[in-house]
Amino acid sequence: MASYVQRSFVGGMNLSVDDTRLGENEYKFAKNVRNRFGTLEGVKNAKDISSDIGAFTSNPPIQAIYSVGEYVFIFFNGGCKYRKPNNPDTTWSTVINPGTLDRSAEIFVQAVPASTQNFLRKETQVAGASLELDTAVTVQRTVASIIVQDGINKPKIIEIVDDVVTDRTAKTYAEWQNGGEVTELKNTAPTPSAAWQANQNYTNVASTSTDGNGASIRFMIAVDSSGNPTFTVTTGGSEYAPNDSIVITDPGSTSNTATVKVKRAKADDREYIPIGRQMAFYNNKLFLISPNGTEIYHSASGRPLDFVVATDDDGNKINTDETIGGAPGTSYTVGYNEVTALKPLNSDALLVSTKGGSYAVSLDYSQTVFGEPFFNKQFLFTANSINQKSFIEMLGDFAFIDPEGLRSFNAVQQSKNEARNSVFSLKVARLFKDVVQTSNKCAAISFDDYALFACNTIYGHGILVFDILTQQFVSFDQFTDDSNSNIGAVIEFAKVETNNRRELFAITHGTTTSSGEPVYKCVKLYEGTNFSKAYLETKAFCTFDTRVEQKPRELRLLYNKIQLASAVTAIQRVNDEVTPDSSAGSQTKSISAQATPVQFPVKLPVNWSGPKRIQNLLYNFQNGQQGWKISYALQWTNGVTLANIQIDTQDITPMNPMLSQAYVS
Repeated sequence: MASYVQRSFVGGMNLSVDDTRLGENEYKFAKNVRNRFGTLEGVKNAKDISSDIGAFTSNPPIQAIYSVGEYVFIFFNGGCKYRKPNNPDTTWSTVINPGTLDRSAEIFVQAVPASTQNFLRKETQVAGASLELDTAVTVQRTVASIIVQDGINKPKIIEIVDDVVTDRTAKTYAEWQNGGEVTELKNTAPTPSAAWQANQNYTNVASTSTDGNGASIRFMIAVDSSGNPTFTVTTGGSEYAPNDSIVITDPGSTSNTATVKVKRAKADDREYIPIGRQMAFYNNKLFLISPNGTEIYHSASGRPLDFVVATDDDGNKINTDETIGGAPGTSYTVGYNEVTALKPLNSDALLVSTKGGSYAVSLDYSQTVFGEPFFNKQFLFTANSINQKSFIEMLGDFAFIDPEGLRSFNAVQQSKNEARNSVFSLKVARLFKDVVQTSNKCAAISFDDYALFACNTIYGHGILVFDILTQQFVSFDQFTDDSNSNIGAVIEFAKVETNNRRELFAITHGTTTSSGEPVYKCVKLYEGTNFSKAYLETKAFCTFDTRVEQKPRELRLLYNKIQLASAVTAIQRVNDEVTPDSSAGSQTKSISAQATPVQFPVKLPVNWSGPKRIQNLLYNFQNGQQGWKISYALQWTNGVTLANIQIDTQDITPMNPMLSQAYVS
């Protein structure tokens, strides 16, 4: 007789080896459980809040979900709703009207801080080799914002000021302007210091001096027969302010002067965000992928809403053509393949993942163009993050979903060896056998020290759970809501992790309705009223003596933390085959609910009934089949915790194994 005991499950899932070779604290596979403290605890269902948001009566596609602090933004049907901090899930407000953005395009969202560089940038050398900051001239500041892109329409900007949420359209390249351009003079015919050379006409005349910060203004001048000049502004210059005095010297035969005063000057408006797709804020710059997916646009340093990098010696645009003076004129590319993800790394570089491989792009400030750094790229590996939403950081390492499964790498120690990336997912690699991921049904996020990967597997779509603290895969979560409806494949996650709230949101894409439309949902994970059904495939138990076969006798399961009644089903497997029910291969036992203790005030007589927090279940499998190894599939409800497994078997040593005897002629 042999007895096997498993006292801990902290080793996690392992499908990489035969189930007889699993470690003492490992298990083959599990659904909807957690093992951080050695036991297997259940998790709650998802809570469907789609109807609370009030946006899904016509079932429009949900395009994105994003969180900033305790604000949650959900994008659908070309618009956006948001939930304020401390508001219940039933209170959502509109910030972007439906149809403002493309109704079906993928939405990209990026929060950026306020500008930190607010001085005039102007060229100091030929061909934009160097720029300087004119600290005497301040320029428009920009506030912290949330930038929304669909790759088709002008970007939208969401601003939160004093708990008030507003949106507006981002300024274009044509709308960007260097402040202080003179548009009107107070006195176009001032009295000169003395008469100028009479009966003269001049064009493109520069000023001699000013009492302000302005520069580069130009005039057309007409001098009458008495030597009195009249001025017309032909080039407004920059950085002028109302009431500035501008002195002009007679271009003719005298050295007499005249002084004009500025009445109006254009306000500074240094905002320009090009249309694009993926975004990343890194090293005080906003990076943005072009609509065609191949070029990397970048903002001026310290100015995430200002993509005019190329400026002249007055701080103006170098050209009115956006392809020359705007973001495309200073863009960078790592190759001809479409970019799938753009993320900052901890190695002072930016990850640019493309369909042809992934690169680390670093900024070289020893060489500059228009005062901004050169880009240096380093090829990392041929794997690529399948989309912008499937790349996360895990205690210094990075992990992502690629078309074939999961990958991980350390940006600091990266040795260009793709085999390094395979170690991370080795124990669960069989889940991805012959499965190809689709970019619109994959996402990843870290939450509560777990890395969650929404992906497709041999078991269908679900969430593969990796414990960042124990460095083990622990579960494959497949949820229903409290009505037992499948929530569908996760498209994107968003989280709220503050001192006041911890919430995990997901938008999902389920099966089609009777009319053929896809079912979209917005859910809060692990916040349902009921628990998800837990499932476990144990390791296989054997003596490792090929001469010995075993016949199951008893299975004992120890459950604790019992709060609700539960049903626990044990399915026996002998030599990887499920034992037929006719041989008692599947048995279900019940766990009683916790009894309620005495409530005060007490009314006599009283019968004390203490809580049943621990229960030991016994399964009799003496009628089962015999074989070399035995394992079990267990499933249970209502969140009870599996703490211990004990299996008793009878050793049988046949002269010829049963299976061999069956084929003897």
